[in-house]
Amino acid sequence: METCGRKISDLTYLDNAKNVPKLPVPTLEETVERLLKSIKPLFSEEEYEECKEKAEHLLDPTKSIGRTLQRRLEERASDPNIVSWAEEWWNDVAYFQNRQSLCFYVNYFFAFRDIKVVDGNSGQQIRPAQTKLAAVLLRSILEYRQEIIDGTFKTDTVREKILCMKQFMYQFGGCRIPGEKVDTTKIYPFEESKHIAVSHKGKFYTLDPYNEDGSIKPIDQLEHMLLALVTWNKSYEPVRGKSIGVLSTLKRGDWYRARKTLLSVSEKNKKSLKMLESSAFLLSLDSNTPETYDELANACYHSDGINGYFDKCFQLLVFKNGRYGFNGEHSLTDGTTDVRLANHIVTFAEDYFTQNEYMVASESS
Repeated sequence: METCGRKISDLTYLDNAKNVPKLPVPTLEETVERLLKSIKPLFSEEEYEECKEKAEHLLDPTKSIGRTLQRRLEERASDPNIVSWAEEWWNDVAYFQNRQSLCFYVNYFFAFRDIKVVDGNSGQQIRPAQTKLAAVLLRSILEYRQEIIDGTFKTDTVREKILCMKQFMYQFGGCRIPGEKVDTTKIYPFEESKHIAVSHKGKFYTLDPYNEDGSIKPIDQLEHMLLALVTWNKSYEPVRGKSIGVLSTLKRGDWYRARKTLLSVSEKNKKSLKMLESSAFLLSLDSNTPETYDELANACYHSDGINGYFDKCFQLLVFKNGRYGFNGEHSLTDGTTDVRLANHIVTFAEDYFTQNEYMVASESS
């Protein structure tokens, strides 16, 4: 199958928008039918009949504004400046107006399968050291992002039909900003979001993963930087519940007020928050050691809160015992978008450690 004279497999995500059909607008009759079908299992017979009467009332142009509203919806859908008539409304109602905690009610997580290597000293199978694994994962994600930046990122397809790739534009450099009644999201351009935010024991740092010529630093150098950070912070003992990460788990109105206070206290707070919010993503070097699948799931879902920042576009989670996972903020990207990133991360890491099977773990804490 070809689109614009090119095979689907050759299309990049930048070609995508003009080739994907717009979200169709259901007819008013279809909307009423779907509504009634959806509510029937939930309503009593009396409640259903009452709702049915009101819904069918919308279909009568002489008695309601149903047809007028349908026409306005169709006009919105035909606006060339609007990619999807539902997108803005969906984001506002389903996400930005939601006042619950992102950590427990909005964000999603992936818990990745174990990677095992052979210890060059003992010959036993072990997990990679935390900083080694984190460096490999960083490199994999940065290579993935570079394809997006270069415009060489391939378009996803299902049964030879292209999928909309718009959400990949929001995958990096983004952060949700709490509001008093409604949240917003800010996406920083690449030049302002090259750095990586790194958290360890509830403290947050920034890491520059690029060389002066713009190339990505090699894995060994990234590992050295992370190991230096962990070693420098080794003696610090975090106080439970005292971290800006915990604040990001609050209900949105509470977090809005806390953030407003933090920003009003000092310019240093403003600068620090800006560096965190504008980072490409957050790498969490978590001191917890989940072993069972339940423990790993809980650690990826929320952990103890101090090492995360749940407003970030996504958090890469690497635990002290060499397990790892992913936590994503849901407003501008669906799980299916980040599944592609997750597959890339796991495949890259497993390939790397297969080719470098014998190694001695670096010390980390």
